[in-house]
Amino acid sequence: MARLMVCYRCIDQTSLAERNDQVSLMADIFRAAQGVTVWLGEEDEYTLDACTVIERIAAIPREEWTKVPYTGFFDGEGACYREVGVEPLSYQNWLGFIAFMNRPYFSRAWVVQELAVARKVNVVCGSRVLSWAQLSRTIEFVRETRWYHHLWTDKMRHIRELNQRPGIYRKLLASNTKFGLEPVYLNSTRSALQAYEQGGNKGAPSLRLLVDTHRYTHATDPRDKVFAFLGLASRTSSSTNQIEPNYETSTRQVYTDAACSLLRTYRNLYLLSHVQDRSLTKTRGLPSWVPDYSVPISPYPLDFRGNCSWSACGKIRWTPPKDETMLDRGLLPVQGFHVDTIAETAVMPHEAADAGEPWASIVNMVSRLPNPYPIPSFKGASISRLDVLWRTLTTNTYSRQHPAPAECGILFIDYILNLQIRHRLRPWSSPDFQPHSTPLSTLTNPDWRSLIESEPQGSPYNISFYRKRLTGLVENMLSSNSYTPLDLTQLHHDIENGSGRMRRVFRTSDLMLLGTGAKALRAGDEVWILGGGKVPYILQPVKDRTGSETTPGKTHRLLGEAYVHGLMHGDPRRFGKELVSTVLI
Repeated sequence: MARLMVCYRCIDQTSLAERNDQVSLMADIFRAAQGVTVWLGEEDEYTLDACTVIERIAAIPREEWTKVPYTGFFDGEGACYREVGVEPLSYQNWLGFIAFMNRPYFSRAWVVQELAVARKVNVVCGSRVLSWAQLSRTIEFVRETRWYHHLWTDKMRHIRELNQRPGIYRKLLASNTKFGLEPVYLNSTRSALQAYEQGGNKGAPSLRLLVDTHRYTHATDPRDKVFAFLGLASRTSSSTNQIEPNYETSTRQVYTDAACSLLRTYRNLYLLSHVQDRSLTKTRGLPSWVPDYSVPISPYPLDFRGNCSWSACGKIRWTPPKDETMLDRGLLPVQGFHVDTIAETAVMPHEAADAGEPWASIVNMVSRLPNPYPIPSFKGASISRLDVLWRTLTTNTYSRQHPAPAECGILFIDYILNLQIRHRLRPWSSPDFQPHSTPLSTLTNPDWRSLIESEPQGSPYNISFYRKRLTGLVENMLSSNSYTPLDLTQLHHDIENGSGRMRRVFRTSDLMLLGTGAKALRAGDEVWILGGGKVPYILQPVKDRTGSETTPGKTHRLLGEAYVHGLMHGDPRRFGKELVSTVLI
């Protein structure tokens, strides 16, 4: 360990030439080491709980993981642990694990290289020593069971046991801390590199995969969000060979060069799905189509939602420009179809004064859609507005399964009912509420009932079914002292990540389609399907200083990818639109 620490310290950080030369050698240095010892710092009051989780979870045989249900995390009796042969873990144990995994080491960009190629890794925290194998198995368990959805203080603080007896975790529970994606991808990259180094069939990870999955890491110098992964990336990829560490180059240029290299290598528009919401961009002067790797991507791209195989562009490919200098100058020529224009957008939670307002705006928007929906389902059958709504809110994905199974529609009715009851009863929880107070306005009270009453005959979501579920739900709430709709946990997660606080819901003008996209999108922005793009994109026409479009349809800014129900698969020519060219700036 001492020798490796010297390697970092002996680089003259003030000499750009030396930094350029030395950072390229670091991966080879770690490959040559017999082992790496990771020092996380001294123990704290959370370390014992964290180690308890790691030691017990690592002892569970991998073949037993399938016995652990997604909602087993909330099993206060510990039955899911006993089922796989380990002593139950408490919520306090898991809070300790969250704190442990949020130590700075796990989120540093250069750590990926240090850990990924090391032959043997031990993790030291104070007097405690863990093997990376133990930590790796724990991370993989959390990922396999999808329990990382629950390992978030924003969610755990509502658990009764922790709410009543927070103990040493009172301050942690008050924070917004979660088990993030950094350690998950750190472990995945190490597994992939170890398999490659040992002669596995798969090659080393591509630069594209590395910069995409480690977007969540931190680096003091933002250029290291590209440079830190060059030594790990497959050398057979031309994108890697086109980039050399150069600290004399601006961050803007490094990111633009990386984007150009990836476009030339893969000759598709996959890169566009990794452009962050405009409000998150920090690097000045970036073209709208270049990802700002200095900031995390949120929400994560549609391609990460599951095994979806989106195919919005059909077989139409992206044609690179004949003048290759266009990319270097920040201009991306694309070809595609302007499918429709956004006519209406929903209110997002951070813009609302009341929790019901975002849902009210969505319900009102959906009520203006034709019934049935203009574009039929995969099998050609007509599809109702309510079906389109829940499939759009979840990007038609449930528990990484696409298309989402029809049973999700039944769960969505229960989800609606829970929302309605909470919105309706919220005023009664106010200490100064009086029975004769003015009822909730129609603005903040979503008119779910009218939407459901408009469902066609034979719909599984008809008003009779709705009433039956409502009766059962109220009886369940009143007869149980601890009513918790755990069966809605996965659906809630998919809605939160498919729309919720992450993506804005919108309706288009001519085709009357429903979709979700970047928070920054507004009425007047355009829905496009681009050659070489697996998903639709939202483009904003560029206007000159007088407020007029420079050249209609010729210059746009990218706002981000979109889910639009009915556009995600199939030949885009079916809409009768003309294939046109534009330039993204």
